[in-house]
Amino acid sequence: MKDPTGTGAPVLYHDGCSTCLQIATTLARLMPALEVVDLSLQGERTAEAEMLGVSALPCLVAGGELLPVSPHSILAELGMH
Repeated sequence: MKDPTGTGAPVLYHDGCSTCLQIATTLARLMPALEVVDLSLQGERTAEAEMLGVSALPCLVAGGELLPVSPHSILAELGMH
């Protein structure tokens, strides 16, 4: 899977809820290179997340691997297309 950001940095996709924001804050502290993408604010990146195989949020994408993190939102249900 190709890295659409071209940085090779891990990316956390989330929906902007309070749980996701807490997870994003914690992971950003642990991984300074982490890119955090709030799809409620950056809906134009939804297609990118889908291309990478993200289907539930929040989800960490790193090294071509998907790691759902406490998934509670279905990407297709956010209606950001």
